[in-house]
Amino acid sequence: MKHHARRVATVLAALTLTAGAFASPAQAAPGNGKTPAPAGDVSVQDLGDCPSQYACLWTLNNFTGSRWQGRNANSTLPSFIDNNSWSSYNHGVNCTVHFWTGAGYSGIGFHEGIGSRRADLRLDRRPDGGTWADVISSMNWC
Repeated sequence: MKHHARRVATVLAALTLTAGAFASPAQAAPGNGKTPAPAGDVSVQDLGDCPSQYACLWTLNNFTGSRWQGRNANSTLPSFIDNNSWSSYNHGVNCTVHFWTGAGYSGIGFHEGIGSRRADLRLDRRPDGGTWADVISSMNWC
């Protein structure tokens, strides 16, 4: 009986440790109050809320959270998305969109080709070693 009780205790301890690894809350980037969306396989159909001919940014990864869309050159972005984006999509039909770290198309830029999307800008590195999350301040086309 003692052997059975020890085996049960060992199994319960292992299950508790395993469950704890899966049940821990998702970690947001330090200090920004965001909670990441679960990773998933996102298809172009899932991006349907980004209208054709627009570039879109979302406040969370995996194209979730609040969405901003820009059709023309935008030398500044609205405050809710300025330096506050975690995913991007170029749903344009003519050319590449350029996202910039500074207002007025300044700073460091990344280029998103037609149909290109980035589900988690926290994983994409800038040339200076930082990530693209929470740094985009302007965008223009071609």
